[in-house]
Amino acid sequence: MKILFVSENYFPNVSGVPVVVKYLAEGLYKKSYDVSIVTKSFQGEPVRDVINGVKVWRFQIYLNKFHRPKGRLNDYVDFVKNFGADIIIIECSQCITTDVLLPYLHEIPGKKIFHSHGFSGLELNFFQWRGDLLHTIGNTWNWIVSKWYFNYSLKRSMKYFDASLCLSEVDSSRIYLQRYVANSFILDNAADNIFFDHNVELGAIKKYTTLENNHYMVSCANYTVIKNQKNMILQYYKSQASKKISLICIGSYPTEYYRECCRYVDCLENKYGHRDVRLLYGIDRKDIPSIMKGASLYLVTSRYEQYSISIIEAMSQGVPFVSTNVGNARLLPGGQVIDNTNQLFTTIDQILANKELYENYSQLGRKFAYTHCRIEPTVEKLETIIQSVIKM
Repeated sequence: MKILFVSENYFPNVSGVPVVVKYLAEGLYKKSYDVSIVTKSFQGEPVRDVINGVKVWRFQIYLNKFHRPKGRLNDYVDFVKNFGADIIIIECSQCITTDVLLPYLHEIPGKKIFHSHGFSGLELNFFQWRGDLLHTIGNTWNWIVSKWYFNYSLKRSMKYFDASLCLSEVDSSRIYLQRYVANSFILDNAADNIFFDHNVELGAIKKYTTLENNHYMVSCANYTVIKNQKNMILQYYKSQASKKISLICIGSYPTEYYRECCRYVDCLENKYGHRDVRLLYGIDRKDIPSIMKGASLYLVTSRYEQYSISIIEAMSQGVPFVSTNVGNARLLPGGQVIDNTNQLFTTIDQILANKELYENYSQLGRKFAYTHCRIEPTVEKLETIIQSVIKM
């Protein structure tokens, strides 16, 4: 069977969705399916590639400063239309690889599955302060655009999908997909197999930095306003634990927001005194389990999530988490959810001071991750869904 995943980003362009697409695609390849990925070009990566048996096709398509699709759009559309896949799995809404295809879905042969990863646009408010005037205006504009998108552009295209996938019962796309797609399924995210290796060794953090303290808290997320690292850093400085525990933030690459975080650390140093904050990027993926395992706590201050794989990764190592109430965090047993980031510093201190609570979170989180969040069962579930869709 020939399967094509359509994803805006793919390895080595790393973020949450490419991680999921990669293990699903490679898992299906190992089950003898003919699997390909079509994605947009990334830096100097080849137009055609093979990664762990999965064929990757990259097209020079992009959004200009007015967020209009540009580049080799016709070549991209023609490629998908003529690929001849038995199953096409289209990843995410409001991204160029999906939106360019919407007007042509009726011309694309094969069964089509929409994999949502949540609808962040549905959760926007007309006016919401986003830390500064520019981001606040941007939020309002995004609300207007999203209203049109979900009430017209995407809605009229849903009838061409044979099935849809969402991440959990609390996924923001769940009700929408059930309403407009005849067959809707839940497919949980999973953590990479490297997080379930019983031989994970401590100490990988020493490759990248020398900490001033014996213990540290960690957060893995790209440096963006949505991930809200600046507020995390502030809360860390306000905690009592910060005087003897380091804070490590790990992103994929240095963004403008990363530079804002660096400047913010300098300001907080003057206000609160010295703390050990390490803002890292470019960490080798294979070292993340070791860094996670060595942490005392895992922190999340995101303004928006759907299904945080990084929390699952932390739970797999027995590391309790503290997270804002986003996505499915409140359904996970391995840590504590807060309704306001201003509660973070007191929650950090409370968990670290309560050994019984800490150990309870550690054990429950590890058990849940091992039982529900491994790749093989997730791939098997997707295969079952694919087989059912083929028979429709």
